[in-house]
Amino acid sequence: MDITFPINANKPFAFYDDLLFNHSINNVLNLFFHKSTLTENHHLVIEKNKDFTFESWVGNSDTSDLIDIDKHFKLVLNLNTRNAIESLEKLLKNKEEVKKTTCLNSQLNLLDSCIEKNKTENWTEFNEIIQKELFSIITEIKIKYTHLITYHKVFIKIQDNIDGIDSIFSPKQEIKRSFFKKLHSLLIDLDMIDDIVVNEDVFLDVFTSAKPQIESQIRFIKPNPIVAYLLKSLEPFFYDFNAVTIEKSQCFINKQGKLFQTTDLYTALSRGKDKYHNEFNKIDLQISKLQKEYLK
Repeated sequence: MDITFPINANKPFAFYDDLLFNHSINNVLNLFFHKSTLTENHHLVIEKNKDFTFESWVGNSDTSDLIDIDKHFKLVLNLNTRNAIESLEKLLKNKEEVKKTTCLNSQLNLLDSCIEKNKTENWTEFNEIIQKELFSIITEIKIKYTHLITYHKVFIKIQDNIDGIDSIFSPKQEIKRSFFKKLHSLLIDLDMIDDIVVNEDVFLDVFTSAKPQIESQIRFIKPNPIVAYLLKSLEPFFYDFNAVTIEKSQCFINKQGKLFQTTDLYTALSRGKDKYHNEFNKIDLQISKLQKEYLK
């Protein structure tokens, strides 16, 4: 029995679409039982084809005793991934550059939706296997076609699963990605940013990327003195986060829609101490909680 599934020439990753949205995962798992040789208490599962030979002893009455079914599942995903990547190459081969980029965006959108759908399913160990395979596919696309597509929101999700943070602001070693997710929620609660204008993906790109995308900018909705006070209070979490690097990043915008300059921040810090006393206290309280949690 062939463990690869039919490829749609115009939809290379249809296998994953079906796997997650049409529950064809059962078809994949059922291949594990392709052939059985019964004994008194167990049966031997044998799978042979041009790609591999697979054998496993399974308890007759308890399917939870399946041996190495996860290896079988990984192998099925891997072989179908290879077919999908080859199909993608063929699909792109004769297209113009602009159409190639459009096509890649479409494929990445599908893979992104598969990642989100996988989060909602309860397949125990299989969720992690599927996620790793999807991340591997997206990473390969990102590397191979970097000349055609430099940004897609799903790239941030991959970066979110890589140990260490390669940021222009050099976060301290103990700072994890969870810190920036929590910081994003905190700034929303403090009414510093609009969560629709500055969503989590944009926020993470600014703080955790060595070269944030041009589209990634954090626009504040509070007066400059409050913003400057907040940004200053974040310095202990980084090795290189200050007025100069903030200006250099070109990622921080004030209430009026202008990029923050070094002089703007220094000037703002000298103002509003009485007028914005309550706002400063709220910031101090929340930053103190973050320091206790992340700066040991």
